[in-house]
Amino acid sequence: MKKLSIFFLPVFTMLLLTIGCVNSESSSQIDSDEAIQNAYDFVKEKGWDDTIVGEMENATVEESRADSKAEYIDKSYEEQEVLLVTFEDDPNSTTGTPAILVDPETLKVIGYIPSE
Repeated sequence: MKKLSIFFLPVFTMLLLTIGCVNSESSSQIDSDEAIQNAYDFVKEKGWDDTIVGEMENATVEESRADSKAEYIDKSYEEQEVLLVTFEDDPNSTTGTPAILVDPETLKVIGYIPSE
């Protein structure tokens, strides 16, 4: 019996670790998708979506620190960790789509960084 438990304990532990890693990755993907959707809805609301290539398919999300270049809906986020959502722009457009700042906890849009 002792030999059997010595064999199954490491196997069971590895199984739990694998399941935990898979769940955290899919949770992160869901958060990214929701952040992108919220950012895209904001861009459309502002009328900035005419230069985006492929709507949301080519959007990227990265962690960033909000700085003074941003225009904030809520100024309390300045210098805080945020998600930065960017969209691929049409290379022939004269202006780019602003980068959108999203609260990493609520996934709500908190501001944007105008394109240059």
